Amino acid sequence: MKRFLLYTMIGCMSLASVSCSDDSLDNRSIFDTARTEQNDFDKWIQKNFTDPYNVELVYKLNDNISDYDYDLAPAEYSQSVKLAKIIKHVWFGAYDEVAGVDFTRQLVPRTIHFVGSPAYKGDGTMVLGTAEGGLVITLYMVNYMDYFLSQEDYMELLNHYYFKTMHHEFGHILHQKKPYDTNFPKICEGLYIGGDWYLHTETEAHQLGFISQYSRNMEYDDFVELIANYVTHDQEWWDAAVADGNSTDKDGTTHNGGDILEEKLAIVKAYCRNSWGFDLDELRDAVQRRSKELSTMDLTTLN
Repeated sequence: MKRFLLYTMIGCMSLASVSCSDDSLDNRSIFDTARTEQNDFDKWIQKNFTDPYNVELVYKLNDNISDYDYDLAPAEYSQSVKLAKIIKHVWFGAYDEVAGVDFTRQLVPRTIHFVGSPAYKGDGTMVLGTAEGGLVITLYMVNYMDYFLSQEDYMELLNHYYFKTMHHEFGHILHQKKPYDTNFPKICEGLYIGGDWYLHTETEAHQLGFISQYSRNMEYDDFVELIANYVTHDQEWWDAAVADGNSTDKDGTTHNGGDILEEKLAIVKAYCRNSWGFDLDELRDAVQRRSKELSTMDLTTLN
């Protein structure tokens, strides 16, 4: 609605200029064209995101790209610095290492938008991130960075709230540019349930051949959830998910969801290799190693 009103206002302004053509026009812009003074973080963003990747990182709440269906709070400066350094090292850095900086530059969203607070939907679920046509990705809960990093299981928390979201949304960009094997959605045809995904447990998802509850939302989410979960977890975690999918219920009912997961993963790996020229296992190794390096990184100093 805001975009529609903006265009309407621009149209009215143009008409007003035509009807007053006899008036003398002021050659000064109605907008403030003075260059905004950059702080240290702005300069760091310019050097680490804008110059090498042509990416704008927005950490100040922006009306034009914020979703005001939710009550949102701006991201705090210090928390934004930490998350920006993490993104540069774990997300961009991993793809640079495995697929090359040109690949990363070409495909990453043009704008990364930070929001300080969570975004809750009416059904009680939380939005971890959003992406608009591969151009803007929004990450929420930035103001929780200090809390997450202070926890013993901080890697699992960072995976859940940030890393999986980053790789999930990047996966959407990949398949929107180059489609995957049409056999993929046929494997679990009829088992996608849309917005009711959260009503079922993770074990139920595994037993049906889905890597996460959210995978059952739709086929595209199924595909990218495999990428996101695979690269953010180690082989032991994957093996446990497969075993959970091939489990037997108390009533003796057996499931083959683990075998289905392996079948899907093979398609995903082939897609990454044949369509984009990178090895998913190599990407996982890079992500895992870089994630562990966070414990020794200085996340506060801008250099």
